[in-house]
Order: sequence, then structure tokens, then C-alpha cells
Amino acid sequence: MNRNAIFGLALGLTGALAFGITASAKRGPLKIGEVVKAPVLRNITTDKPLDLSSFKGKKVVVGIFLQKNCGTTWKYYGKMGEIIKNYKAKGVEVVGIHSSTGETDDMMLSDLQAKNLNIPLLDDKKDQALLKLVGANCSPTFVVIDKDSKLRYFGSYDKFGSAPNYVPDALDSILAGKPVKMAQTRAFG
Repeated sequence: MNRNAIFGLALGLTGALAFGITASAKRGPLKIGEVVKAPVLRNITTDKPLDLSSFKGKKVVVGIFLQKNCGTTWKYYGKMGEIIKNYKAKGVEVVGIHSSTGETDDMMLSDLQAKNLNIPLLDDKKDQALLKLVGANCSPTFVVIDKDSKLRYFGSYDKFGSAPNYVPDALDSILAGKPVKMAQTRAFG
């Protein structure tokens, strides 16, 4: 194995361990098209419980698994802001999900607030139930849930920092009542 491959493997393992999961974690039991029966989690922003099923009937919910100490998450803050700006008026809700066991609530919340991303932030650190349900294994991982609480997209925002932009494409398809062409991609971070 060459030096670059070893370095890449070390970075990947470090990121997975920082996220609080093992590098061998597999995609969760939930499949595209299945109803997301998410656990009720504490909304770190308001310190009150938030049930994702309370969004049922909204056109779309975008859940984003976030980690404060992840350079890839930092790179996608602007894209998260674009989702809020371009889709909120169309009935799309954006929710952050904090599953990283090595970070405090305040660390993640203050980072979002500093970037002007005023979204609910769910605490999934204790048993990582939502992370395990969908099979997120890095940050950021995007999940898109439709008005019927069905998982319609899982994966990365885009293709390694360039087009195609999977999340906006999924949102546009769902809002137009069409199937999502690329419903699952490999998240990276």
C-alpha cells in the first residue's frame, strides 16, 4: 500500500471514530421508500422534544447529520444555507442531527449559529438511534423525507464538491411530484 493510500485510510478511520461509529458500520435497515419511524429526540435549540413525525404533511424534511469537528461539514455550511434560502418558502424544513459522541451540544449549536443556520438541532448522541436507523456513517450525510414520512433520498449533497447536486435535484423532483432519479449516493466526509 502506498503512502497516500495509508494516509487516506487513516483520515477515513479518524473521521469515522470521531463521529462515534466504527469504520465498518453498514447502511441502516431503513430503505429508500420506507416510512421513517424516527425516535423523539431533544431539540438542542429549544431544549424540548421534537418528533420528526410532527413534520408529516410538510412537503419535505431535509435531515443533515452534522459534526462540528469535520472539515467537510464546514465546507457544506453554505450549501445548507442555500437549501434553507431556496426551499423554505416551498414547504421544505431543514433539521440538523447531532450524533457525534465526542462533541458537546454547545459546540455544534454555536457553530450553526455563527454560520447563521437557524435550524432545529436534534440530539442523537446518546444511543444514536436515528443515525443507526438510516445508516449514516459520516458527516455531513443528508436524508430527505417526503410529506408521507418516506425516505426519498440518502447520501451526499453533491458529487465530491461538484455537480450533480443530489439534494437540490431530489428536492425539485419531490416538489414536482416526480420520482427521485438518484435516490441514494455515498456520503463522504
